[in-house]
Amino acid sequence: MLRVVAVNKIVGLGGEVGGDAEVPIAGCEGEIWTHPVVGHLWNQPGQGPQALRDGFNLCRFGFFYEAEENEVAQRHTASLTRADWVSSGSNPIGVVGESPRVRPVDAREFLGLEATHNPNRWHFEVTPGLCTSGGFLFGGCGLGAAIAALEGTTGRPAVWATAQYLSYAKPGSVVDVDVTVAISGRHSTQARAVGHVADQEIFTVNAALGARDLDVHQSFVLPPDVPAPDDCDRRPMRIPGEESIMSRLDMRLASARPWDDLEGHPAPGGRSSLWARIPELLDPSAATLAILGDYVPFGIGQALGAFAGGNSLDNTLRVLRIVPTEWVLLDIQIEGIEHGFGHGTVRLFAEDGTLMATASQSTIVRFWEPFEPGTRPFASSFSLPTQETS
Repeated sequence: MLRVVAVNKIVGLGGEVGGDAEVPIAGCEGEIWTHPVVGHLWNQPGQGPQALRDGFNLCRFGFFYEAEENEVAQRHTASLTRADWVSSGSNPIGVVGESPRVRPVDAREFLGLEATHNPNRWHFEVTPGLCTSGGFLFGGCGLGAAIAALEGTTGRPAVWATAQYLSYAKPGSVVDVDVTVAISGRHSTQARAVGHVADQEIFTVNAALGARDLDVHQSFVLPPDVPAPDDCDRRPMRIPGEESIMSRLDMRLASARPWDDLEGHPAPGGRSSLWARIPELLDPSAATLAILGDYVPFGIGQALGAFAGGNSLDNTLRVLRIVPTEWVLLDIQIEGIEHGFGHGTVRLFAEDGTLMATASQSTIVRFWEPFEPGTRPFASSFSLPTQETS
């Protein structure tokens, strides 16, 4: 008989379970299964994985399981996405009543961004949940933290912000974000934010913030015609069970290839799209869109039809109109790849079709092994398949 012991806080479940409180899992005689693609927890011994339907908020927790025999206890992480328990009535956490819900947070809390006694200085700790699978701060999280700091210091909403990524911040390090207001007028502020770990500069962000009264509300582009999120396949994680920013996102393949169908199938015209949401967040914000806008590397792999992506050199976000929406449609266009660098844009649409923002990036193009961390700088034998034209 196996039992599961929580090792950090579970929010919901009719209260909070934390510390070393035991959380038994129903039906866990035999083996506990960990989802090989998105880290869901399964508990159907002898039956393999049990699917969970969409329904409730993300619940992340750490756990280890113990056997009655002299086996070494193992430690794992798991993510239960918004899940309405399966029709069999089995509760994946073995708790009768409330399904697990996580307390929704704003972007600052999601990023761990905190103010200091100095209104121009902010800081956040780099945790695995803010990092790439390579183990360093995800560029979109860096830009998102800078935007949140800039908005917090100036009291004005972001109009545009552009980040230049200079170095890597590893888990466990603390990034200080120093805001400098260059000039502030009646309707707009020009400012910059520098993120650094001790004396090592990690990113520099220049931005404009503000709002003006103008009775013109117009966008001139439309979202691509794709199925609704619930009708799209989930995008699994590349490295099963890892804890990274990817494990905190829910992604659906709107017009994109899954891992097992990617190689040799380049996206026509270099264009692909994803539905994305961050289940922990209350509402979208400029900081949220900065995180989701960092998806040109994904588009590079789709455009090439290869296990490829890259390290971001920069990221620019231009904010139009932010509206309440659970899902954000990422319309990704790769413009080209030359001299080892790739360039592309991302349009971010709300579910109702509102264009909320655009993002653009240049990246160092890299190739990687499908299910292992790390990249290789080039693939000498890679060639783009000939695309059929109609």
